[in-house]
Amino acid sequence: MGRRKPYFNWWMERIEKLKGFQKEAEQLYNITKLAYPAHSWTILKLSILAYYIDIYTVIIKSRYKHAFYLDLCAGCGLNYIQETKDIVLGSACIADRIPRTDKKFDKLILFEKDKQKAEAVEKILPNARVINADSNGPILDDVLLEIDNTPQSHFLAFIDPEADEIRWKTIETLLKTRGDILINYMCTSIGRIWGNACAGENKFIERMDRFFGDNSWKSCNYSEELFWLYFEKVRKYKEIAIPIEVKGPKGFHYHVIVAVRKTKGTQPWIRAIEKAKYQIERASHEDAEKFLQIFSGKQKTLAPFI
Repeated sequence: MGRRKPYFNWWMERIEKLKGFQKEAEQLYNITKLAYPAHSWTILKLSILAYYIDIYTVIIKSRYKHAFYLDLCAGCGLNYIQETKDIVLGSACIADRIPRTDKKFDKLILFEKDKQKAEAVEKILPNARVINADSNGPILDDVLLEIDNTPQSHFLAFIDPEADEIRWKTIETLLKTRGDILINYMCTSIGRIWGNACAGENKFIERMDRFFGDNSWKSCNYSEELFWLYFEKVRKYKEIAIPIEVKGPKGFHYHVIVAVRKTKGTQPWIRAIEKAKYQIERASHEDAEKFLQIFSGKQKTLAPFI
């Protein structure tokens, strides 16, 4: 493994990448007047996605003729960072803008069950296929069959729910394919549902059963144990699964799971993700706020905390 870039350099590259789309994000917001309310640590999650998409598209486009991007919770396409009042690109827009000119996805397939959000993302990404439906439904099977029937094709799926919206059956369907999967596991939200389920509330018990695909969650004794149970279920289907912890304030955190199938030969993107994991897990909530200050132009360097 090569030498890691210094923390400052690595993060400045990530911030500058996203900052390059700052004015465009504001212009897109003027079209829809809709952005998802987010917080400072969102910049960490978006950095993971942007970093992986750049690596993924460069490598996959050299090995496959077609590359697809699936977003199971696409939202409205933009985020509003409440701490700094910045508008930043959401996951679907990042998938469209980040890849290099000759490495673009052939198609963005975006699921969003909220009609207003679906219409908004369709306005700012007119070339994408926006599906105003629940991605847990049979329409996902049709999309995956369409990709599977496309010669020399591969896909990257991004799953970023607020809580337990994406059921295990849906995750399992994706994991059985040849695509790469990025899953955002919301520890605090799932822990809250688990607490209500443990208190005997039937609707929450049913939600936990759907999210985990069975009642194995009942064996867990604390919230973080739930995540590792989920992670092990993912790892049964993908030989390589890398968990990346993203920190928020007061113990709030979530995990992004990068799950890929092992292929023949060297896999440079895996080494790159392991390096990214190292840099991202070093970043505290306070660091994320400073990253946003740089993004907003209110601070020039990361020097105060290096």
